[in-house]
This record gives sequence, structure tokens and C-alpha cells, in this order.
Amino acid sequence: MILINPIATALAAAVSGSVYYVMQRRSLEARWGDVRSGVLMLAARNAVYNLANSPRDERSWQPNLMVLSGAPTSRWYLIQLANALSQQKGFLTVAAIVGKDTKPERMVDLEKTIRDYLEKQEVASLVRVHSGETVLSGAQDLIRTYGFGPLVPNTIMVGETEDAKNFIEYSELILFLCRTKRNLIVVREGKAQPTFNPTPRIDIWWRGWTNYAAFKLAIVFLITKSPEWARARVVLKNIVKSEDQKDELIRMQEFINDTRLEADAEVIVNSGGNIYDTIRKSSEGANLVFMGLRPPAEEETAEEYSKYYEDMLEHTHGMPPVIQTLNAEDVEFQRIFK
Repeated sequence: MILINPIATALAAAVSGSVYYVMQRRSLEARWGDVRSGVLMLAARNAVYNLANSPRDERSWQPNLMVLSGAPTSRWYLIQLANALSQQKGFLTVAAIVGKDTKPERMVDLEKTIRDYLEKQEVASLVRVHSGETVLSGAQDLIRTYGFGPLVPNTIMVGETEDAKNFIEYSELILFLCRTKRNLIVVREGKAQPTFNPTPRIDIWWRGWTNYAAFKLAIVFLITKSPEWARARVVLKNIVKSEDQKDELIRMQEFINDTRLEADAEVIVNSGGNIYDTIRKSSEGANLVFMGLRPPAEEETAEEYSKYYEDMLEHTHGMPPVIQTLNAEDVEFQRIFK
């Protein structure tokens, strides 16, 4: 080769020597046995350190989701929604809680089964199986300990529980998430399923521009960036007490224009009837209905909050799929829309 092209030979030798030198310095093969794994580990290490030391910018916020779904087939709608929300940009973890006496090898097998199923469904997700005395206490334990450095779940997605004996423990989970600064998305599958619509509709019930409303909007508009919901019509809905307050519609439309949202506005007059009957009637035929959850008061107990939760179950009974949101993360979500 030297006789054919001495210059090319010298360059090739220099490049090969450089690669060998770098590999020796990094000790990739000696440390991990697989150069590809070593490169990935090095990239992950640098990314985590950089992320930990980077200032937070609300405008680039992404949910790092943990979905407490159990076996994927039991509440597949949770994983579908979480996958649409993460869009393979944020981290998604599908978690299942098993009994305290479950053998470790059984947990490993279950984790592999869930992972294989998600791969077949083309859902990119981490999988974690955790044991606990109860499902809800095990969920608290997992949320408390799961993660690495800055890579911890900031948003937890769960299905509703309609079992009255679980209401207090379910409320304890909500209070725990608020104390630990996590966001919460509660998904109620809904008894009244909307008919097929090539342009699905997402209703957002609106009570003014707050940080809670901003989180709800952020979730909706991340979902609408996914292929499944890209053609969805988003409608901001508000209830007023009389026709004299119809000018609220103008303020809502100005807000939509100022924030450059792709949404419509609608104001409904409720002159004294049950407000949830009005919501149910107005949202009939919607594919998703977004509502807020009340944050627990500072001294409120799980038993007290469970009564509010039970009331919300009754109020949303028979509606299309309802998604209730509650944010506790130290993020000014309103800045996302500025």
C-alpha cells in the first residue's frame, strides 16, 4: 500500500492509531467488554451530568412519566395516552405493583413479559415491577425511590379507583405526590364512549388563567402533537351564570390569540342548575374531557380528601373519558405559553 499511495497510507495509519489511543484512554473494551455499550454509557454519563448542572427552562419542559398501569392489557388506554404524551421525547416508565410475597424470579419474568409486549406494540418505555403490601403503598414506595440523578418521574399517571375501600389510601397517594412535588394525571376511561370521529374533540374545562390551567393546557397540546391526536379539535369551555357574562367569550378568544393556541372557545350559561350536569351535557360526544383536581389543603387529611374524590367520581359518572390533572412541580407552566 505504501508503494501505491504513501500519503494515504500515512493518513490511514494516523487515524487507526488515534482510534486505538482513544480507546485505550477510555478503557471501553476493558471496562465493559463491548465498545457499543461503552460508548452509550459514556454518552449517558455526560448527558446526565450536564442535565444535572443545566438551568431549568420551562419552555423546554417535558413530562418524565411513570404510568401505574399494572399488566398492560388491563389498562392499555393508560399506556396509549402516556405514549401519545411522551412522543418518545421524555422518559416513559410503565410500572406494575405486585404482592409483597412475590418471588424475585417471578418479578423478573413479569418485567420481561411486559417489556416484550410493549416492544410488539411499538411503545418505547422502561419497565419496573415493584412489590408492596398493597398496590397503593407499593406505588408510593416505588415513586419515592425510582430514578437516577435528575432523571426522576415528574408526572405520575394513574387510573381511577371506584372501590370505596381504597378511597382513603388513594387519597394518601395524591397527598404524597403533592408533598413530593410531582404532577398527577388521573384517567377515567368513561362509561359513555364517543362515536368514531375523524376529527376527535378534546374539551378543556376552564376556570381562568392559573398555573393549574397552564399545566392542563401543556398536557393537551403535547398530546395533540402525536400522530393519533394531530387532527383533534381543542375547545376551551367555561361556565357563566347569566347571559350578561357572555363577554367572557371575548376574553377567552383574546387569550387564545395572545398565546397562539390552536383552539376554539365556548361559553355555556348555567343559571342555577347542577354545574356537572351542564358539563356532562356540553361534553357529550367529546373524545377526551380535561378537568382539574382540587389541590389538597395544607392541613387536609387523606380521609377528608377522599370525600372530595368520591364526589368527583359521582360528578363525572357516565361521561366520556375524563382526564383530571393536578400539578405540584415547582414549574411556572404559564411561562410555556409566553
